[in-house]
Amino acid sequence: MTGFDKQALIFIALRSLDGSVVARMPDSTAATWRTIQQKLPSPAFPVKDGISTPISTALLNRGPFLAVLGLIFLWMLPTLLFDRATWQRLWSFVNHRRYRSRSLPGLDIDAAVRAQLSSAMALSATQLCAAIWMLRLTFKQGMLITSVSTLGIVFIIGAIPRILHLRRVGSQRGFQVRRSVVWLTGILLGVTAVGFSVVLILLANTLSTTGAGYDVPDYQQLRFNTILEVMAIPTAIVAIAPTMLARRIAMRTLRKRRGEDPRPPILLLRSFADDGRRLRSRSSHRRALPDRLSLRRWERFEEVIAASLGAHGPVYAVGQVGERLPPPLGAVRRQFTNDEWQNRIQGLMAEASIICVTLGRSTALDWEIRRIAELGFLPKAVFVLPPTSRREHIKRLAVLAAALKLAWADLDIRPTGGWALAIRVPAVGSQPQVIRARAQEDMGYDIALDLTRLAADGVDLLNLPSLAADDRSGAPTAEVYPPGKTPIFKSLFRRKGTRLLLLLNGSAIVTLLFAFLTGEVKDTSAVITLAESSAWTAVAADPDTAHLYGIADATRLATLDFDDGKASLVCEIEAAGNLTAGGGWLFASNSFTGTLQAIDPADKRVAWTRRDLPGVRGVVATDAAVYLLLPAAREVRELDRRTGDPIASRKLDGIPWAAARSDDGVLVSILDSSSIVRVDRTLTKVTQTGSRIDATQIVSVRGTAWAYSRDRHAVFAVGGSAQVIYTRSQSPHIASNGSVLAIEGIEQTSTFWPDGTVVRNRLSTRHADSLAVTSTGDVLAMADNEVLLIRASKR
Repeated sequence: MTGFDKQALIFIALRSLDGSVVARMPDSTAATWRTIQQKLPSPAFPVKDGISTPISTALLNRGPFLAVLGLIFLWMLPTLLFDRATWQRLWSFVNHRRYRSRSLPGLDIDAAVRAQLSSAMALSATQLCAAIWMLRLTFKQGMLITSVSTLGIVFIIGAIPRILHLRRVGSQRGFQVRRSVVWLTGILLGVTAVGFSVVLILLANTLSTTGAGYDVPDYQQLRFNTILEVMAIPTAIVAIAPTMLARRIAMRTLRKRRGEDPRPPILLLRSFADDGRRLRSRSSHRRALPDRLSLRRWERFEEVIAASLGAHGPVYAVGQVGERLPPPLGAVRRQFTNDEWQNRIQGLMAEASIICVTLGRSTALDWEIRRIAELGFLPKAVFVLPPTSRREHIKRLAVLAAALKLAWADLDIRPTGGWALAIRVPAVGSQPQVIRARAQEDMGYDIALDLTRLAADGVDLLNLPSLAADDRSGAPTAEVYPPGKTPIFKSLFRRKGTRLLLLLNGSAIVTLLFAFLTGEVKDTSAVITLAESSAWTAVAADPDTAHLYGIADATRLATLDFDDGKASLVCEIEAAGNLTAGGGWLFASNSFTGTLQAIDPADKRVAWTRRDLPGVRGVVATDAAVYLLLPAAREVRELDRRTGDPIASRKLDGIPWAAARSDDGVLVSILDSSSIVRVDRTLTKVTQTGSRIDATQIVSVRGTAWAYSRDRHAVFAVGGSAQVIYTRSQSPHIASNGSVLAIEGIEQTSTFWPDGTVVRNRLSTRHADSLAVTSTGDVLAMADNEVLLIRASKR
């Protein structure tokens, strides 16, 4: 044979109870492997580092697909829960198309808004399709290339509207001279945080696919992966914080200096009480790279207005007295004292090419509106209404109507079922030009401000008939708050009750995550661990004395004290691989050497040893005798419990493999005939139970014997009962203390109690090497150098 036409894997497995052999295993395995490599011919094809399977490929691709779907869910959930415009549009869709016999005020721009919303949804759908196809095209190139390519194509497509917008409005160099370094630093920190969150997701996905080692159970690995994925979400969201701080520091430098932009400024007047109002951001052209990376989807109302007006000139606003850092985005602040602000505001009104007023009900803002009218600046003034409730919306329109002496019928938006976004009033008492839509959305404000700006420049787009003659209801009373009494709007997350609720929920989530990672209930398990070079060989629980025992390194018998977490040496024994407890004595057997030892823990000595029992297994201890099976001799033998002397023996028609104590003797499984027989105490009578089970293990529980079938992967009740318990594990251990049945599963054990209760108990290892049930119903499990006590009785 000159070569292989297929790639194959060769596994080498060695096992021994001899300590000297165990010590030589690594070197022996390496030598065996080198010999195999030398004897095998060279492959006739390129050798791969691993063999890919459909399930492994699916597991590797699951993480990126879930990440894509998770991002969509994160985008949609806050919108559905907190976005006022979404519910306004939904209500308008249900209730808006009612027949009306009268004319409606204002210009309805909702068709244009819906067109932009459709464009935004088409952009999101394009990003999703591109991400999925990029995953499909690059999944064979490795996780890193796949992730970078997928994120890159999503951000490139999402950046197209931003690039087109910047080409249309041009660069605002006046606002970038001294902010570049600070701004770039914030962006780099934000991108680093996002990259860290991506690394967490990739690490969780890789570990969930490849695992963290044989000794780590899947459920603990899943918990750790979940923690990583949960940590990645706030990390990506918090990534915007460095950028926002850098933006605020950079904006502070523009307070007392005029920008280098030669265009006339734009003045933004507002009530300080509305600074906290936010909108769901749907326009893609306003979001820079850090905003996209951090999933920032909410903007302050001032940011929306300033971004829309900023295409036509630098936007200025008056800062609050005592404000240390301005907002990261929005209008550039001008700081004035309480004594000078009115005169300085009038100077800015004269310089401004556009005066944009966010309608409110504060005394200062009412004075500013009236002063605009008195100074003749109404032709270049635009009044916008921030997102509020319907009741507050009407009250703010009433304040404008009272200040400028407008007919209420031309402002009464209620018959339309919509919302006034922007209003232009050419002169005091003239017909107002109202622009309305079905919802208070950022896209609607962008369109409304563009239309009012064109109208201010002389483009007559808002010439609408007056409805003053059709006025059927009086205007509501204009309610203006006295100085210092205007209620400050606080978003839901900035209210004290919400913060307290978030604090309580956050602490609960952290506690749950900690419990999820470490364990649900305190003191439900305990472990005794040996050194890395040692290992447990067998464990046993004495139902009569409630003592727990274990064999370490095949030769040291120890008592197990889980309260102190210690193992105390009882005595040294010959190498043994199985341990049986009963009546205060222990019986250690070794099927390889054919030895059986009886140990008296009270005297800490080996009472007797038999070395003439080749293949001994299935040891059953009673008050007076010890029963054992000799498969090669097809024999059941009875020994004296105290001396080890033979009492009786019985030949069987088959190979005996497993045994369990019964009320009238011993139950024995015959492996080659797949049957179970009952042998009486004196070994004189053998009867068939009628159960056809290829049993490898048998235990007795409350007078009923349970046998495990290796072919059917199930535990069957022996005798006339038709009860069966199917197992997920292919070779589980079963154990009993006479009243509680324990069955090992995959990374768990199930305990069946006399009252019919079934309790699932977690294992801190993938599979146990030995299992025992204590007198209280707790489970003793052993794996490598750990022995675990699962307190199943705390159910």
